[in-house]
Amino acid sequence: MPKFNMDFTSRAKRIVAEFSGPTAQLLAPEKRLEKIRGYLQNSILVEKAILTPRLSEALEKGKIGIYYGINVSPLLEPLDQIDSLLVCRRLEQWMNQDTVVFVAGKYGVLNAKDAVGLEGRGQELVAREQSKKKLMNAVMAHFELKGEVMLTDEVWGDKLYWEIAGQLYQTGQIGYTRGYSDMQERILFSEVPKTLLGDIPGWVSEALAAERAVDLYSLLEISEALYLRETKDARIKIGPRLEEEYDIYIQRVMDVIHITQAVDLRSNPQKPNFVTPYILRQGAEKNRIVFGDTEADIAGKLEKIDKTPQPIFYSQTLHPLLRLLAYVSEYQEMTGKKLLDVAAILGRPMEKDMLSEPEHEQKKVFERLRGTTGEIAGAIHSLLIEPIRRLMDDAS
Repeated sequence: MPKFNMDFTSRAKRIVAEFSGPTAQLLAPEKRLEKIRGYLQNSILVEKAILTPRLSEALEKGKIGIYYGINVSPLLEPLDQIDSLLVCRRLEQWMNQDTVVFVAGKYGVLNAKDAVGLEGRGQELVAREQSKKKLMNAVMAHFELKGEVMLTDEVWGDKLYWEIAGQLYQTGQIGYTRGYSDMQERILFSEVPKTLLGDIPGWVSEALAAERAVDLYSLLEISEALYLRETKDARIKIGPRLEEEYDIYIQRVMDVIHITQAVDLRSNPQKPNFVTPYILRQGAEKNRIVFGDTEADIAGKLEKIDKTPQPIFYSQTLHPLLRLLAYVSEYQEMTGKKLLDVAAILGRPMEKDMLSEPEHEQKKVFERLRGTTGEIAGAIHSLLIEPIRRLMDDAS
């Protein structure tokens, strides 16, 4: 990671001072940004977008960064994590941007209950990050999305990051949001092996030493955003709604786009099973689409979805069939490839106002979706999964 001439501590103080300043006001209507706002307001994948005058000012200066932070999975990788990148690719139509995908798997060492073997655990997470980077590079290449994939060591290996974390910690502004019932069993930050922490300055290590490492997760996530804003010109953070615990702080210095929270294929209005789009727990592949699925696998999983007529929008989330069709629709709009007639399947154009229709109308749309699971499976496989897997194989 390149180092900078400016003294790290002074630079970090300036970055944190900006974070501590007043929150920017919401973006006033500007003709130049109407298409961006219109797309974000109409895409059913986007729950909300918090845009401020900072975005207009940044675009006037040239290229900006959009930052998408993700984690790693134990074995298989879920398809849902492409949601934010589909939206990023659509935004490229109107913005001069680079998309930074930051793979933060190594942050998992902060959740440990025991320091014994933690160095080996850290190296295992690094290996998973490398695997995720291969996948994300393939996704970005398939979407022709400009930008880069970064790993934890690239950030933790820069002293500036840790200086930002130390300065931010001293402000006392970041609350502890990760409440576990077994907090007293979690390790202290001082127990995390120094070999895992990159170029952390001694004073920062000492300042954080007595804290539970898991309590510092939010602080280090927010420091990551400040660091990427400084070094990659990130001006927008994109990700699922579940990241609101960090975003309430991050939006002080960066605009935020929330993607509608994903649910697994078992979900229904009585029991929405929310999932993290970029993490697949072991055993969960039965109820989610993964990059290893064949067309027959996908069709089989979709065929098991509850056939009872139900709304396509409930608990502030999309029915999984509608979400999958949205992936196809976004990709087709992006590339001009029209494998599926989405409007014909839905009986109307795919627009956000369909989510506010009366329940009986939504149930009619569900029945149309439920009758076309084979076509949806074929499109998901041929437009998204197969070409991305081929790019991964070519990179091996």
